Amino acid sequence: MADVKMIDKYKIIGVVGEGGMGKVYRAIHPTLKRDIIIKRLSISAKKVISERFRREARIMMDFHHESIVSVYDHFKYRSSYYIAMEFVDGISLDALIDQRKKIPPLAAALIFREICKGLKYAHDKGVIHRDIKPSNVLIAKNGEVKLFDFGIAMMEEDEEEKELTKTGIMMGTPSYMSPEQLADSKRVDKRSDIYSMGILFYQMLTGKRAYPGNFSADTIRRISKGVYEKPRKLVPGLPVFFEKLIKKMMHHKASKRYRDLDAVIHKIDHHLSRYRTQDEIHKSIKTFLNETAGKESAFEKIPRSKRARKGLWVAAAALLFICGAFVFFIGYTPVPGLYNEFFASRERGGIEVRVAVPADYYKSPDDVYAQAELVLFVPKTKESPAREETYTYRLRPVPGIVGFFTSLGAADKAEEVYLTSTPLYLPTGRYNLTLQVEQEKYAAAFYLNPLAVQKQRPDSPERRKIITFDLAAAAAEKITVV
Repeated sequence: MADVKMIDKYKIIGVVGEGGMGKVYRAIHPTLKRDIIIKRLSISAKKVISERFRREARIMMDFHHESIVSVYDHFKYRSSYYIAMEFVDGISLDALIDQRKKIPPLAAALIFREICKGLKYAHDKGVIHRDIKPSNVLIAKNGEVKLFDFGIAMMEEDEEEKELTKTGIMMGTPSYMSPEQLADSKRVDKRSDIYSMGILFYQMLTGKRAYPGNFSADTIRRISKGVYEKPRKLVPGLPVFFEKLIKKMMHHKASKRYRDLDAVIHKIDHHLSRYRTQDEIHKSIKTFLNETAGKESAFEKIPRSKRARKGLWVAAAALLFICGAFVFFIGYTPVPGLYNEFFASRERGGIEVRVAVPADYYKSPDDVYAQAELVLFVPKTKESPAREETYTYRLRPVPGIVGFFTSLGAADKAEEVYLTSTPLYLPTGRYNLTLQVEQEKYAAAFYLNPLAVQKQRPDSPERRKIITFDLAAAAAEKITVV
């Protein structure tokens, strides 16, 4: 098959790589008319290997997530098995680390977040990857990040998997394996993947592996005891946030790690609060990829410390006071987004999503995870077909003050704290809202009027639509739209 031009219905462009038991081709999909990757496994391969190859295809064909490589087809053709999958035009994470030596903290956090999202999706489907490492992550030129290679993945409570993975057998890449996976790859859960993610993040930030690739007695001892060089020794000035996150993910005892990736994503999102949409994240990753290796990166800038942020808040408060005095003298009440107020008042409407956290809630407001996803339906026009636009925002804590927020049902309490999206200015139209608070999701539908209409409502002094979720209310009354 040296000069193969067709494999079944797929036109072959060239060979990407090959090994003892198979080949990887770049091809063209006949109906999608786009480049794809085709993996070939020879039928002469051992039975357990061919069965894992088929299982990888079955697992990945059930996945539909932007952070996991898509699989289109799995088939047998002549003397081989094949998998047809998405072609990612970009670079592997291990090649990126080799190229840059280490990845700046901000860029590393953005990329790592996307990997976490894809792996969390797999975990939610009951799949444990078991081979998390930089070479199994692809970063596209457009900033998308994709996890792939589920060749030794296992399904939780899968009897077939028990036959494929024998008790006491080690499967995976030693440098990235958890202590329990080194002992027995059959008896692992998603916390083992979380450990491997900690190792991967460590390497992204420092440019070095936490543990060497050899399988010596000393390496096994260090892994089992959790002995490794701290990231801040290798990267002076690295924010404590990163070291704490890695320490908990890489704990040698599974019971001491994060139980799931929700908690990890929550903490990273808090660190990346400046990014409001997924598009912003993709654009930033794309910008980082386009930077010249070896030159100072814009992503080297470390987020300010709490003390520095406090200084900024004081300065901001002073500025607001000056602006307030100016407004008092000219007799005009300002609203956030003056550009929209004056130049887009007929195209955009104001909206704010809030979650009211009672004073006696079992969690601190800082630890409550809340995210709003707003989907706008854009009708068909002569120029373009009907489509949907999605806006995603994390909600952050703001102290509740009596009279500052409009009461929607229950009376305001001075101790109450609000998580808020802050005022947003979005295109007018009909929206569906999905609000996730911790593990629960709630839905609401509404029409967003333009600012020009909102300003005329006497019952809306804040001059924007307010959607409030009250954690203390009964389930049927939790969401109020005004």
